[in-house]
Amino acid sequence: MSAATALTSEVTRITTPAQATALAHRILLPDRRERPTVVVTTPSGHDEPFIDATGLARELGDLAEVVVVPSSEASWAFSAAMPDATQVYGGAARVYPLDHAWLHDLDRCRVRLAYRPDTDGKVAALVVQDALAAAVDAGLIGSGPAVESLRTSGTVRGVVASRAIVRLDDGGVASISPSSRSRASPSTASSARGSG
Repeated sequence: MSAATALTSEVTRITTPAQATALAHRILLPDRRERPTVVVTTPSGHDEPFIDATGLARELGDLAEVVVVPSSEASWAFSAAMPDATQVYGGAARVYPLDHAWLHDLDRCRVRLAYRPDTDGKVAALVVQDALAAAVDAGLIGSGPAVESLRTSGTVRGVVASRAIVRLDDGGVASISPSSRSRASPSTASSARGSG
């Protein structure tokens, strides 16, 4: 089996059915991975995915592996090697967490669909959120020494890549990801809203 082709140092492109089968086996076998795997597929008739795989890899860094599987024999091989309802193909993306609870709880391994180029980054933002949640569950984030909570306030000055950029009242700057906004308390959420 030949090695998969690296698109960049951060993204790998599967090019053969054998590579796709090996990827599926690596995802399915315990202790074969050190981080979650993001599989991004190309839509039929296209050479590149609608979801920006390089942008995902840049945003996720070492927290997840990003792999592109084209709609070809490789995609069919990947699907055949995965259990029913856990496949991904046709331009969609899916994050495979390290633990195998997702095999029985597909809400932990959602398919993110892109029916056209994801120019506004909305689908990519959902994939990043899924990958970050999988990284937290794997202990890759938040496993260091406890961090003391800090209560602060500020004004949202803009949104970049689905993250709110906040000018803090003390002059500092912070960003708020979609997943942290959903857990914010009403007082925190309301203090973060503002006009710039």
